[in-house]
Amino acid sequence: MFVAFETVGLYRLRRVSSLPALVNVGKDQLIEPVKTFGVTYHAILDDGEFECQYAPEDPAQPGDVVAIGSDANAGEFLEADLEGLSIISSVPGQTLMLASSQGDSSFHFYLIGRNVRHLGSFLVDGVGDTDGVHYVPVPLGKQYPLGLLVVQNGEAPEPPDTDPVNGFEFDGVNAVSLHRLRRRAQNARAVQGR
Repeated sequence: MFVAFETVGLYRLRRVSSLPALVNVGKDQLIEPVKTFGVTYHAILDDGEFECQYAPEDPAQPGDVVAIGSDANAGEFLEADLEGLSIISSVPGQTLMLASSQGDSSFHFYLIGRNVRHLGSFLVDGVGDTDGVHYVPVPLGKQYPLGLLVVQNGEAPEPPDTDPVNGFEFDGVNAVSLHRLRRRAQNARAVQGR
């Protein structure tokens, strides 16, 4: 099982037959931290919820939580908030995963086996502040022979009407060509399988 903790990183949890009431998550299960993991931050109360400011320039105010840190454990690719995960394919011993990096509006491919390998990243024109991502890696007719990528666009304007499906219609404008990324992922799996 894979879990995205927004401001920490990507975790791989051991599979168990049933989930216990409490799942212990240790640092040995962190397979890809976000770039800001462990750095100094101020947590500032905003409408009943804390908002983090990383590498703050201003002094802390009364009521702020101050965490002194170090970038020694920071990750290389993902920008907080790490949000969506989509398993594209999985065979015993290796998983191809897509992760959305909300902080810089990028999407990252990972090949996860005994080791974790970052395969590359891409942006989707007109899409930003993405909370979720899903990729269906099977042909869906002539229009989508390589499958379908679905992303949430946090920068989209609010729709005037939320009927029927939240007011969002697919218009084809933000289509992404995934054939190169899919081919790169297939090649990486072939190389790792040797």
